Amino acid sequence: AVRLHSLLVDGTDQVAADLALASGWELVVPLPFGEALNRAINAHPATAEAARALLAGQPTADPDVDAHADAIRAITARAQLFELADRDAEVEALWLASLAAPQDHAATRAFETLASENVALAGRVMIERTDLVIAVWDGKVANLPGGTGHTVTAALTMGTPVLLIDPAQP
Repeated sequence: AVRLHSLLVDGTDQVAADLALASGWELVVPLPFGEALNRAINAHPATAEAARALLAGQPTADPDVDAHADAIRAITARAQLFELADRDAEVEALWLASLAAPQDHAATRAFETLASENVALAGRVMIERTDLVIAVWDGKVANLPGGTGHTVTAALTMGTPVLLIDPAQP
């Protein structure tokens, strides 16, 4: 059976996941957080109130955020999930603090640092279970933990073949 491993990042990852499911492939998703927290973060709410609503499984006042959360829920409902949820309480507290005080750069940096570490770990879990990494990457940022460049570098370091697609010159 053909299996796609994906972190379900916005854009290419979600399009690939939809195509894989439509083709009858198995979809395996190592989430950097528990499912509810992952969905809430990746729906991109602008306020702590909207984030809390998402975490509680409730609608927000923003239809775009709700639609994004629903799209993520629809994909993850059809996937096998591996949730790296052991630090969710800490991640959630830092995330809510950063949303409550967007001018507090230290709070934002603390959340982004921990979130990036978890995403990098989820990427490593994905790489360890993959025969080939297909990466759509512009080559611009390589040092962001958990980012595409970091994942490509980790895959190559681990000896996993990488098919690199430059979106500017596919």
